[in-house]
Amino acid sequence: MADRIRIAFLITDLDTGGAERNLATLAEGLDRSRFEPVVASLMPPGRIGEELVARGVGVTSLRMTSRLSLMGYVRLVRWLKEAKPDILHTWLFHANVLGRLAAKRARVPHVISSIRVAEPRKWHLFLDRMTVKRAERVLVNSLSLRQYAANHGIPEDKLRVIPNAVDLGRFAAVSRAPHEGAVALFIGRLHAQKGVDVLLRAAAKTTTVKFRIVGDGPDRESLGRLAAELKLDNVEFVGRSEDIPNLLAAADLLVLPSRWEGMPNVVLEAMAARVPVVATNVVGTRDLVMNEVNGMLVAVDDVDALASAIARIAGDRTLAARLVEAGTATARAHSPQAMIGAHEALYAELMGRNSAGV
Repeated sequence: MADRIRIAFLITDLDTGGAERNLATLAEGLDRSRFEPVVASLMPPGRIGEELVARGVGVTSLRMTSRLSLMGYVRLVRWLKEAKPDILHTWLFHANVLGRLAAKRARVPHVISSIRVAEPRKWHLFLDRMTVKRAERVLVNSLSLRQYAANHGIPEDKLRVIPNAVDLGRFAAVSRAPHEGAVALFIGRLHAQKGVDVLLRAAAKTTTVKFRIVGDGPDRESLGRLAAELKLDNVEFVGRSEDIPNLLAAADLLVLPSRWEGMPNVVLEAMAARVPVVATNVVGTRDLVMNEVNGMLVAVDDVDALASAIARIAGDRTLAARLVEAGTATARAHSPQAMIGAHEALYAELMGRNSAGV
């Protein structure tokens, strides 16, 4: 196995999230006769890092105290020199920028970066443009994100689309949990990006539905205050939870009112769990959800439209069942095998080998 392609994955952290879950699926699933993966996170690795270690994938934490630190960068260069990868594959903004710079110092032959979200912050976009010349390929997870990246200065000839994956087996073993009344579920980071403030205002207009909000983040306190101001007795803040299959099994619909995305894994997970989806018409989400076909799409920040869509699905079992059937087919089309195979073909291409590794 001396001629295996050594892949170094670098990500900002390995806490629970869509990018982190997809990296783990890829690192675990690569054909070990052809590829040798190692993983590093800038920050402490978190739950998914622990899972990778338990499954035999080496994980290094670069122990950064902030996402852009000089000593962390020095440790990154040292790690790359020791790991000697053929390809450095970076994920998420901070890892993309630092990894591109460090790869040159460490003389890594090939660099791939992954953009996972339609980032609106101008300084992120600026640093991405300034460092992207050091990456041979830039992966995005949806066609609309590809267009967004091209519109913001990423060269089109570098961009490749490899959609996210979802493991249907992770949800197949979980049975629907009995409960009274309609339950709308949100899962995600409590941050302005996710539009939870809009969800709370919609909840005030949809009092027959119970809303369960799963996650934590910088807006937790302000969202709690907003819920109190709105006198919401149909909203429960659950906090963080890793048990996504059982949370979905106890829900009647998933709501994702994001202001921007890339390709939200939680939508694929809901579809895999046979839960209908209401989401906003943003980059990435619109690649997964076709309005009134496999879910419902509403405009960003439109409280009335969001409340109306939630009420429709909660009150119409025939509609919900139709959306679920089409959503299951969408989830099935995003298999881990397809995602892993697309990455393997790209790695072989960069190394001048065919997809069979010859």
